[in-house]
Amino acid sequence: ADIPGGATLHFDVEVMAINGGAPPEPNLFEAIDTDKDGKISREEVNFYFKQQRGQDEVPEELWEYEDKDKDGFISWDEFTGPKGEDMGAE
Repeated sequence: ADIPGGATLHFDVEVMAINGGAPPEPNLFEAIDTDKDGKISREEVNFYFKQQRGQDEVPEELWEYEDKDKDGFISWDEFTGPKGEDMGAE
């Protein structure tokens, strides 16, 4: 049975369950900090960009923006990307 063009279809939707809100925020800091020392090095960011985005280099503006104290690392506090729950809560 073909549905004629211009027909209006109506659907009934039954909600079976409502879960407790949005899924938890991913922890991108943890994913990038591969040596788990609590700070992100330029090498770790380069590796992440190459693996996830196929880019060989991180835009310099990104590094300058994230490394606020200019110590060559991005700390948990400096990192502005999604980082899930607070690191101190573990």
